[in-house]
Amino acid sequence: MNGRLSVTPGSNSPFASLLSVFTGALATLIFFIVDGVILHDTGSNDASSAPWWAWIGGFIGIGYVIVVTTTVPLIGVALVQATVVTIQLVTSVVLDQLSLVGLPQRTATSLRTVGCVIAIAGVILLTQEALLVPLFQSMVARYHGAKASKEPADTHLEGDSAAALVPKADADANEVPLVVVEEVMTELPLSASTSDVTEATVSPPVEETSAKTQQPAPSQSKAKRVEFYVAILCDAVVGFAIAVQTGTNAEMGRRIGKSGAAMLNLGIALGVASIYYLIRTRGGRDTQYRKVLKGAPWWLYLGGVFGAVYVSISIIVTQHLGSGTTVSLVVLAQLLSAIVFDHFGAFGLKARRVTPVRIFGAMLILAGVLLITLG
Repeated sequence: MNGRLSVTPGSNSPFASLLSVFTGALATLIFFIVDGVILHDTGSNDASSAPWWAWIGGFIGIGYVIVVTTTVPLIGVALVQATVVTIQLVTSVVLDQLSLVGLPQRTATSLRTVGCVIAIAGVILLTQEALLVPLFQSMVARYHGAKASKEPADTHLEGDSAAALVPKADADANEVPLVVVEEVMTELPLSASTSDVTEATVSPPVEETSAKTQQPAPSQSKAKRVEFYVAILCDAVVGFAIAVQTGTNAEMGRRIGKSGAAMLNLGIALGVASIYYLIRTRGGRDTQYRKVLKGAPWWLYLGGVFGAVYVSISIIVTQHLGSGTTVSLVVLAQLLSAIVFDHFGAFGLKARRVTPVRIFGAMLILAGVLLITLG
């Protein structure tokens, strides 16, 4: 939803991030009024002695929103999702093992380790299906081709087959050998016509073809590679931080209550998002608010609400299940719902039918989550 809102006419990534956090803060305020004011859940009311890392949950939340909305246009949703989720799963199991950020110690048993590996394999299958399936088909084709080339060739030729090997004495002097034509064809652009081929075979090439002259400069290619790896690194850092956030929010929840911790988290995120928005959009002048209101459907504004629900539930669940199990369940629900939304084309997504590869990937994730939970 945030990604769709950022490309709505008149909108931009900073505005989408700010609006997402703002709607999340409003939803969290309702939760705070009900749970904190009416039900008086204030925890131990000891926020002053909280460790420094208990205060960084809000910064991590807005950092995640900003990094994802920035890197998705650069490397695509699938690669961003695979990177974030993979690092998130591994970090959560390590945090439980070392009992960091206030989390109870849960040993990384062999079951939990195997479950983590299986879940990561499922994530890669789901998110990289478009890359892995053609790669597998290419490998199979190469295997069969290599196998066929090793078979002994039939050298016994009779009749027309033998005559075909004898050169014609009265061949046209202007006829171009097939080998030469093939070599020229490989050097022509894909849009070349028949006349281009004929001209190229008759006259020797004087200068480089247009396809070669239009190749990107080495500096541009290097910049693209650097941009790609920087995006991957940022997503990996965000995946690590999101796993840490489950522990920081849970620690603050024990001190000021679940709703208070959620409100603090979204309040910090809202402040940072506001500053980021004002800096990136020249004080808001780059955003055309009327266009956004006319062009964005109502459900695009729910992204922040879902984010608030995630923060609130993770604060409650992490205290009882630990980071590894909580993150695994979140990843399972996230990817399974993504499969359903893709299949039906919900929320403006392009419909992508469920395939056997995606079903197998989902089964791997489910098996991995069960092993992590039982381990």
